[in-house]
Amino acid sequence: MKEKILWWSVLLGLACLVAFTVLGVVSLTETVFWNPETFAFILGLFGFWLFANRLIFGYSGIIEVAKAIIDKREEEVEKEKICQKAGVSAENVNEYSLRALVFMWKSYLEPFKFSFFLAFFLILALNLLFELNIITFVSVAPIVKAFFLGSAIPALFVWSLEFMATYYVLEVMKGKENK
Repeated sequence: MKEKILWWSVLLGLACLVAFTVLGVVSLTETVFWNPETFAFILGLFGFWLFANRLIFGYSGIIEVAKAIIDKREEEVEKEKICQKAGVSAENVNEYSLRALVFMWKSYLEPFKFSFFLAFFLILALNLLFELNIITFVSVAPIVKAFFLGSAIPALFVWSLEFMATYYVLEVMKGKENK
């Protein structure tokens, strides 16, 4: 539920920002949003945050569940919710161990992670083309750079949470071998 609320609030905020800018409702000549680089930074930040929302909440949830398994608090975890998050039918919830569900949840997020980082890589590549003067368009280059810098913030969150989730999933799998 928190994930959907955050996603919709960021989407509505971004839509209002774009609408106010396009319609000129706010006197933008007096505000910082008149600066196209600032607008591109905010657009990159919020746009990629919307794109990364599922990954950020997914990896955070995986870390939380994996910590519960490691700390032997497995009774606190609702397997039905994890089945839903992992894209697995909840009908056979008793057939899966909690460790397997966490691993399936992480695997379920892989296509989203790859598409997110593909989009980020394309923005990075475009930015590098402008930075290395392979493409020269003086008025667009700073806007692309600002958009890239805005998109780098959610990408850093996704990247770090993915590493943490991988670590905890490996700890959960390692814990099973020791039993």
